[in-house]
Amino acid sequence: MPKQVHVLNHLKLSKPEHLKQFKLQEHESWSSFDSLYQGRKMPMQDCSFLDYFDDMVNQFPTSSAITMDGCTLNYAELSFSVDALATWFLEDSTIKAGDRVALYLPNSLSYIIAILAAWRAQLVVANLNFLPEVDYTLHQLQDSSAKILVTIPGFLPQVEKMLLETSIRHIITTHTDDYLDVLGRIKTWLSPRRWISQWREDNTIIRYVRLRQIFKKTVKKHYEWPRLNLDDLAIIQYTSGTTDIPMGAALSHRNLSSNYQQVKQILNGIVTPEKCGLCPIALQHIVGISFCLMLLSGGAHVVLTRPSELLHKAKYLQNHQFDLMAGIPHLYEQILQQDATRHLVKKMELYMCGGSFASRKLQQQWCELTGRYLCEAYGLSETAPLISINPPQRIRAGTVGVILPNTEVCVVSNKQKPLGFNQPGELWVRGPQVMRGYWHQPAATQHAMTYDEWFKTGDLVSISEDGFITMLERETDTFWWKGQLMFPQEIEQQIYQHEDVLDCTIVQELDDPAAPVRLMVVAKKGLTPERLKEFIASRLHYGFLPCSIEFVDHLPRGPMGKIFRRLLRRRAVAGVNAAPDRFADSAETDQPN
Repeated sequence: MPKQVHVLNHLKLSKPEHLKQFKLQEHESWSSFDSLYQGRKMPMQDCSFLDYFDDMVNQFPTSSAITMDGCTLNYAELSFSVDALATWFLEDSTIKAGDRVALYLPNSLSYIIAILAAWRAQLVVANLNFLPEVDYTLHQLQDSSAKILVTIPGFLPQVEKMLLETSIRHIITTHTDDYLDVLGRIKTWLSPRRWISQWREDNTIIRYVRLRQIFKKTVKKHYEWPRLNLDDLAIIQYTSGTTDIPMGAALSHRNLSSNYQQVKQILNGIVTPEKCGLCPIALQHIVGISFCLMLLSGGAHVVLTRPSELLHKAKYLQNHQFDLMAGIPHLYEQILQQDATRHLVKKMELYMCGGSFASRKLQQQWCELTGRYLCEAYGLSETAPLISINPPQRIRAGTVGVILPNTEVCVVSNKQKPLGFNQPGELWVRGPQVMRGYWHQPAATQHAMTYDEWFKTGDLVSISEDGFITMLERETDTFWWKGQLMFPQEIEQQIYQHEDVLDCTIVQELDDPAAPVRLMVVAKKGLTPERLKEFIASRLHYGFLPCSIEFVDHLPRGPMGKIFRRLLRRRAVAGVNAAPDRFADSAETDQPN
């Protein structure tokens, strides 16, 4: 009997028919089987992000390309800056093609310039992650073996302490005034921040070069830049570290450009040269980088900002008429509390949302404010980054959308058996956006990927017959209660419905199913554990109640808004009941007082 294939909108659905068994090294068993869903087939262009960017420079040289802190570069100016830095890489540094350039920066114009310049010089970007509760900077520098570091003066004292333990040979510092005109530099010169920054530079023994000095240098040689090999490594994207020590996902130029083409197909004309997009997401995360590169590859104007500025200093952003933005659920929740920011964003065409799950309460409140639901997407650093996205014209709140074109997915049980529609299991994915592996981590790569290129996401999902993915939980965040497997996210969404609950998470020690389950809550004054327990009992009819409820000032979150549950588990085990306010947010995730 021939395989049944059903075409539904842009998805091709097929049911698994066979299961093959084979062995990998270390006697680990794997399963190989047909995909449950396949995104529709589409032709892919053999173009890198640099090819798309150069095309936009030729077409729209005087159009605004990128803005931050009130400074705007058009496409020609951005291209000049990229070429100047790439020329310095080739002429004045002691590196060769394939060497790594580490970026240790907050959001800035220099971030995008450094990425494009590294690729122009056939170098690899090592995108370092800022982590609020523990410093993994040395680990990431050593793991990547980076030879060039691009950073800001404020980070130099920290860098100085670890420099001898790394492969760094050159350091480039960038300032907010690197792109300002004469008047702007005078204002910056009078600013106290400028003198603090200068003091930090003067008090370090590190030899460095200013990025502005590189831009001033006359380029003597005009390079015929070589065309990139799409299968060459483009970026080592370090994971968020919310569940373990960060690992570097090795992404090729083909991974990145394929995902851009896949997403572009679903967005269907949303990104065009006349559009303007707002990006408050930290560029240390692949979502922020991909969003900016998507806009630049489509000839649009991208405005970079920081979450703290969007929430509390949004006045200068009023000069722009934004058409779309990318954000994380935690940021959208904070926007709802800021009148000025609500006014700024309420007229946009598309609100992309990722990084973590958007609650039903948030979706409803956002729709009441703007008339539109958040367009949720799903992906990982390992998938460059997206696997699925909601089509803008048919957003289904509570899901993370449909499978991207040229992408296969399957849902697998804990015994590695294929599952069908609406059955919860681990999501496996295969497609051109899936990474080559973890940098210098062959054992981790072998554990995460099968011989036939399936990547195991570690996320529990279900897929409906009409093609939408519902996120259930990260597998490592689930816990057992009275013999039942529980999804914290499901419980937390119910607790969020309480009007006095601002934030919450459920914690249980991973290795001990009998360990007590604790609820940690950020709440308004007046809420008591007794009142909250009564509310939970009325909402959760299967009888679940946490063993204890702890009120805290705030919960530690990473750059993409994910709560560091592993950190709170350590607190639970240690029996420390103090609020976790010692975990300062990074510069990219500032929260209001």
